[in-house]
Amino acid sequence: MMTWALLTRQARDVIDFVSRLRGTDDKEAALMLAQNFSIPYKDGRNAGK
Repeated sequence: MMTWALLTRQARDVIDFVSRLRGTDDKEAALMLAQNFSIPYKDGRNAGK
């Protein structure tokens, strides 16, 4: 498991940070952030919210 200090040193941006923290790819991390913060996006999962 990665530590917080190691994650924050290696992460380039919030999407990269979340993908490393959750062990997902960048797209899945971006979708996770969009869902968690109610940010609309165009892949159909959150359309119209």
